[in-house]
This record gives sequence, C-alpha cells and structure tokens, in this order.
Amino acid sequence: MKADVKQLLQRLNPWLNQDAATQFIDCSSYLPRLQTQALGQPDWDDACLILLGPRQTGKTTLGKLLAKQVIDSGRFSQLLYVNFDYLEFRQWASVPLFLDEAIKHFSLNSPVIFLDEVQRLNNPGLLLKSLVDLQMPIKLIASGSSQLEMRSKVQEYLTGRNLTATILPFSYEELGEQKEERIIYGCYPRVTLHTKQEQILASLYQDYIHKDIIEILKVGKPDVIQKLIGLLAHSSGQLVNYNQLANDCRITIPTVQNYCDILEKTFVITKVTPFVGNKRKELVSNPLYYFIDNGFRNQALREFSPLDSRQDVGLLIESTVFQELYKFRA
Repeated sequence: MKADVKQLLQRLNPWLNQDAATQFIDCSSYLPRLQTQALGQPDWDDACLILLGPRQTGKTTLGKLLAKQVIDSGRFSQLLYVNFDYLEFRQWASVPLFLDEAIKHFSLNSPVIFLDEVQRLNNPGLLLKSLVDLQMPIKLIASGSSQLEMRSKVQEYLTGRNLTATILPFSYEELGEQKEERIIYGCYPRVTLHTKQEQILASLYQDYIHKDIIEILKVGKPDVIQKLIGLLAHSSGQLVNYNQLANDCRITIPTVQNYCDILEKTFVITKVTPFVGNKRKELVSNPLYYFIDNGFRNQALREFSPLDSRQDVGLLIESTVFQELYKFRA
C-alpha cells in the first residue's frame, strides 16, 4: 500500500488509530430515516447494501449509522470507510485484493467496509461482485449518487447479491414538522439544518453540474442542460413539449429526451406518464415532470420569494404533495 493511501485512510478513519477515542458518527444530532430499521436487519448481512440517491441527502451518514448498529449488535467489529471521490483511492482499487491491504494494516477482524461514491470507479459493479464472491467475513456497504451510473455499472453484476435503498431528501414525516419555508427551500438535510439556505442550494446545484454532469457523466454541453433544467422548472407539473424544448435549447428532440433521462437518473426530476386508459397510448404520450425537491427547482429559477407573492404557489404545493408520495413509495 502506497504511503499516500495509508495517510488518507488514517485521516478518514481516525477511530481505527491505536487508542483513538474518536467515534465515526455522532448520533445525538442524527435525524432517523424511515429505512433505518429495515436496512439494519441481520437478514441483509450477507448482501451488499447499496445506498442510492442524490448528493447530500445523508447517504454517508446513514451508512455510518447502519455500520454502528451492526457493530453494536456484535455481528461485526469495526468500520473501514473509503471514499472514491479521492483519486488516490480510485487508483488503489485497481489493485486486486486491495481491501486485504487495509484489513491487515489496521488489523481488522470482521469489519464493515463502507465504499462511498463507488460510481466514480471505472467498473464498480465488477469490483463489488468480486468482493461478494470472495465471501470475506465483512459487511459491505456502497453508496452512489447516480442511477445511470449505478444501475449500468453495479446492479447488473450483483443480481441476487444486493439490497438497494433510495435515500431522498427528508420527508415531512422524518422532519416531524411542516413549515412554509420547506415548500420554498425544500428538504435537503443541510438546507433544513442551516439558516443560509439559498447559499447552500446554490452550492448543491453547482456541485451537481460540475461533478455529476461534467466530471462523471461527461455531458458535452453543460450550459444546454442547465438551460433545460430551467425550462423544465418553469413547466414543472405540465405535459412536456419536447419539440418546444428542443427549439428553445437549439438541440434535437432525441437529445432533449436523453438529457431528461439523465436528469431523472441523477435524481433531479421524475417522470409521470398520463393515465389515458390505454397502455399503448400512455407509452407514446408526452409525460410530465416533477422536481424531486422544490429547493432544487427554485434554485434553477433563482426564485426564493415568499409564497404570498408568488404566481406558482399552487404548483409548489402540488409538487410538495407529489414529492411526499414519491418518498413514501421509495
């Protein structure tokens, strides 16, 4: 194991240092997610647990909490956390049996291995399949922020070997309160916990564009996809007109449809097909799109005015109801 990888592992896993009193999660301020109890059941110890969802919805926190639960139960002993946002770890993972090096370095026995942002790897599905097939005495948790990357690169390799959970922004049931500001700023965890909500949403939006769209998915025209997000935000909850969107963005209709699919697979919007009583017509009819979070939609529009001064208040409330139903289904 290279020296830079060792240093980074030690920095991200201070609780594994000798005589370290550091805890890997502070449960005192943790807001429980609805899936927590089900995901921590012993029935899933042999499966690779995949936490799927948008950036900054609490996947890392939930993964560490689940690790604490299985460790406290005595089924596993320690947590090893690896974040593939770091180039050093992505290069390290290309070495066969790379985890053996870390397990030996920290003298781990039956550990929980949490691999964060695995979609950053070239072939995460093959890696996870190999780890599962080795039948090592470990509990494997992986997270990713793109359905497009995770489903094409991971789940096809792990059929029958994984349990996938979608982690979305907080629901009102999880928050235990219904504030008017939630309809405007949405329910991303950092947004609900801070006062500078507009700045956090701006940072979240830029992270999405630069990391998911440009760096990971390598979309060649990020300015066009940003324009498309804004147009979809204006027409959210209405039947989409692909021809008009194509004209406005100066791209082809197939490109618009491809970009909409990318936005859906990266948890920005979700598609609803119209109910017309005929399955064939439903499949060919234009859908409508809702944003998964109102805060993200309003950030795309740069519009955070109070509800009593907005013309789209009805749409925001309609979207909120849809989002709660969507989270319940997920």
